[in-house]
Amino acid sequence: MFSRSFSSYLVIFLLVAVTAFPARLPGQSFTLEQVMSAPFPSGLVAAPSGERVAWVFNSEGRRNIFVAEGPDFRPRQVTHYQQDDGQPLGSLTFSPDGKILVFVRGGAPNR
Repeated sequence: MFSRSFSSYLVIFLLVAVTAFPARLPGQSFTLEQVMSAPFPSGLVAAPSGERVAWVFNSEGRRNIFVAEGPDFRPRQVTHYQQDDGQPLGSLTFSPDGKILVFVRGGAPNR
């Protein structure tokens, strides 16, 4: 029913989600700051060949782009923005051969 590449993307998202939230002991609470600063991925895209994927990872407001290549799909950080400057990353697009990834940093003022 699902393609092999879709299954790979799903596995990557699940691995990120599971590792993003550490286990809590019963009776422990967490703060609103902890909830709001939880890291999360977004904007998953795949190269036309399906051998490479990229996504934006937001960790405490610091947005960076990660790429993973088959067959093992081990994540590799390709941007290294160090601060929460409020600038979104988006429109991730691979070239037709899948070797080049382009993206937009920032947004249109006063849409």
